[in-house]
Amino acid sequence: ATGTLQLASKVEVTHQGRPVKMLNEIEYVTPKVWINQWHTNWLWRVDPLTGICELMMNIQGLHQWHGEATPNGIGYSVEALGEDKLLVTGKLWPEAFLLHIAPSDLCGSSAEDASGICPAAPASACRRTTLGLASAIGAA
Repeated sequence: ATGTLQLASKVEVTHQGRPVKMLNEIEYVTPKVWINQWHTNWLWRVDPLTGICELMMNIQGLHQWHGEATPNGIGYSVEALGEDKLLVTGKLWPEAFLLHIAPSDLCGSSAEDASGICPAAPASACRRTTLGLASAIGAA
């Protein structure tokens, strides 16, 4: 690929008006961002336009970790995992965990709200019309 990468914008991630620090892993689930907070059991659903944490999820019961073996992996793929699942793991963890998440929790109230979203953004439970997912779901 050719071209130059440039920072388009950035926002401070906040929860209840306070900055959320030590953000580590990030996964885009159109139109939201899921972020792991390093050295904690917290996953955050964040609005990428405002930086506001809309939902926090505690994954404490998945794996007993210590020190640097912290949670640090989030994956999402409609094609590989299904539209309502997040894959989570951690550094030095022997396994990954597939979490079934209701679209309302995965997406928040903005499901199907296309304002401010790139038309080429990947499909998700939050944005079924992207990449023909609506027709694929209807055909199933």
